[in-house]
Amino acid sequence: MWVHSTEPFYRYINWEYCINNYEDIIKTCFDFPKIFIAVIESDYRVDSEKLNQLLDEYYPNPQNESEYYPILKLIEFCKKFPEFKDLIKHEVFKYPDSVALIFSRKPSHWGLRGDPYFWTYLEESFIEYSLPMDITYFEKLIKVKYMDISGKKIGERAFIKEFAHGGMSSGRVSGIWLNLIPLLKYRLIKLNNDYYLNNGESSKIIKNPKEVIEITYMDLDEILEEYDGPSWSEI
Repeated sequence: MWVHSTEPFYRYINWEYCINNYEDIIKTCFDFPKIFIAVIESDYRVDSEKLNQLLDEYYPNPQNESEYYPILKLIEFCKKFPEFKDLIKHEVFKYPDSVALIFSRKPSHWGLRGDPYFWTYLEESFIEYSLPMDITYFEKLIKVKYMDISGKKIGERAFIKEFAHGGMSSGRVSGIWLNLIPLLKYRLIKLNNDYYLNNGESSKIIKNPKEVIEITYMDLDEILEEYDGPSWSEI
């Protein structure tokens, strides 16, 4: 398995079990490894009556929250990012520059002011949690992330408060993503092809990206000409 060098831990944890059995985990695991704090970095706090009752019952009168803090972290990690139980089934790029090769060259223009912020949001997300090699799963993650932050399907306009920084259309994400997803998938295919070529797996190379990239409106060549800027060879 080709594993991202910054993620040697969570890929070997049975997240599906954790997600489905977090109540039992609370009841039986009194001393979670400290590594969970390092791996699970979200500052989000679980706030549910049921969870608090469990914590009160099995961790009575803690001196401070830190006594069950690792468990809060683990539970929220499992609940907030359920797609991770799918991610552990896929190969991911092991070097951090892989995300930069996909996202560093931004489109030559945008639809609305919130579009570049969502681009950066995606880039930072994949830096933190890995870039999958599978292009279908890559697209699925983008759509899931957009739905999570906007409540809408990719391609539907949305106002995202976190992206609002002043100016007309501030915080609004456009339908341009129906064209930008094929662009990102094309770049991922090129990155995959380079990896397969360098590792003697030429049979896996996709010679014609058009055959595997679904296009909603524009032709792939039109998308590349419209948004991609310099050719891949100029990176």
